[in-house]
Amino acid sequence: MSDPSRETIVDKHSTVDEKSTHIAAVRIGDIPLKPGALPILDRAMRLRRMDVHPGGVIGLHDHSDRPAILFVLHGSMTVHDDNLGTSAVVNEGEAVAEFGDVQHWAQNNSDKLPLALLTFDLLDDSASPLPTTMPPGH
Repeated sequence: MSDPSRETIVDKHSTVDEKSTHIAAVRIGDIPLKPGALPILDRAMRLRRMDVHPGGVIGLHDHSDRPAILFVLHGSMTVHDDNLGTSAVVNEGEAVAEFGDVQHWAQNNSDKLPLALLTFDLLDDSASPLPTTMPPGH
């Protein structure tokens, strides 16, 4: 048995140990989708971790039907936009919104360290539904 005099009392309403940092936001109504696409409110919100080997590439893809926000956990990458003919470096701790007429690819800038990303996207999973994760207690 534990000694009640040694138990720590936690105030569940306290937020003194919490730190929230705004990184990126996109208004859902501002996201253009290609004609005939599944409406935003009928999509699945997906969270993925992507690990890219040193010097590795995320192949050419577009976001006309898969709006996303990407966050760099570790490392740095260069994103090449083929439509605009531009390149941009995205470093650890930075985020990028990806939607609309974006066609791009990216490369891990390190030849020694992996690149770790989190991606949040609004996916049309109507053809093969994703397993859903419910909040605790539901």
